Amino acid sequence: MKVLNGIRKVERWFVVIGLALMTLITAYAVFNRFVLKNPLAWSEEATRFLFIWVSLIGASIGIEENVHTNVNVFVNLFPEKVQKIISIIANLICALFCIALVYTGIHLVKAQSHQLSASLRINMAYVYTSIPVSFTLMAINFIVNAVKISKGEALGTSESGQAMEGKTEEVLK
Repeated sequence: MKVLNGIRKVERWFVVIGLALMTLITAYAVFNRFVLKNPLAWSEEATRFLFIWVSLIGASIGIEENVHTNVNVFVNLFPEKVQKIISIIANLICALFCIALVYTGIHLVKAQSHQLSASLRINMAYVYTSIPVSFTLMAINFIVNAVKISKGEALGTSESGQAMEGKTEEVLK
């Protein structure tokens, strides 16, 4: 579990730093464009590449915290034991899908390893590496969720997820 907790800390710090960099780059680009009348050629591309990484790593965090939207209307028709089995199977199917995307992502990284980005002139393999890295993290989180469900443990829900859940139930009443 120490390794998983370490990975989770790195994920969160990566997202925080990535969002901060995106904000700083965008603010700097706006300042240069409108105040100095000297637009930056690289800012949009840098922000886009950071956005890709932050979004995919953020999706992994969402899986770990169990805050992604899911529709339980059909599943809730079954007894609790069957619901548990369906949840385990769903998480394992999602993990398999993520593993398939890791495999595909590795091939994309290899295919793009000779291409440079237009403005930053960095190897596009760095951008495409976000696919195998993030989907590996997602697969791990889906497997951990399946194990937790099988043991009867509650899946992690962030405070914001709990707050939203309460608000949704209030609105539906």
